[in-house]
Formats: sequence, C-alpha cells, structure tokens
Amino acid sequence: LKDKKYQTNSRLFINTEKEWLYNNLQGVNGFKPYQPSVNYILININELGIVSSKLQAKMLKDNIMIRDCSNYIGIQGQFIRVAVKLRKENELLINSFQKISRCKNDKNIFNQAWTNSME
Repeated sequence: LKDKKYQTNSRLFINTEKEWLYNNLQGVNGFKPYQPSVNYILININELGIVSSKLQAKMLKDNIMIRDCSNYIGIQGQFIRVAVKLRKENELLINSFQKISRCKNDKNIFNQAWTNSME
C-alpha cells in the first residue's frame, strides 16, 4: 500500500487494458458492451440468440471464465460480465467471441459447433 509507483502503474495498466478490451468488444456482432468504470465489463448478449448460462458453459470448456449475470436483480435479458485481464487473455476472449459471432450468422454451423463444444 505504501508503494505509490506500483499503484500508479497498476491503475495505468488496468485503464489501458479496459479501454482496449471495451473498444474491441464493440466490434463483435451480437455483443453489446457497456462503458466500464471498474475492472470488468457488462455485456448484453440478447442479439447473440443464446442464453448467458450456455455461453458461460461453452466458454468454460475453452478455459475462459465469464460471469453469467442472469441472477442479477434488476437486469432483464441476457447479460454476461468479463474481467479485464492481461492483453494475451483479453485477445483470447475477443477471438473466442468473434468465432461465436461468426458462427451465429449460419444457424446450422452455429448449432453444430455449439453441440460439439458442449459434449
């Protein structure tokens, strides 16, 4: 707590990664991120056409943890929450979301890929 340089560097790192992650999430079809003020980002996935719990389970199979927000009081619809992490981990998250987004445009591919990944 006394190391002010560490605190400053940590805040700078989190803010830089948060902005990078938010900007990249905005470019993924089916994912609508909300401007973050903390070290995680709330994302509306209603347009994706799947429920948040299923997306959470699929991502976990890919060793990516996201938060299913279906039990949040006051939130209606399908929402997830992602933590701001290291750039490499943030890139993996974006790449995974982009793959899911591309698959959703072809329902047959999406359903087949979804079924295979859930087995």
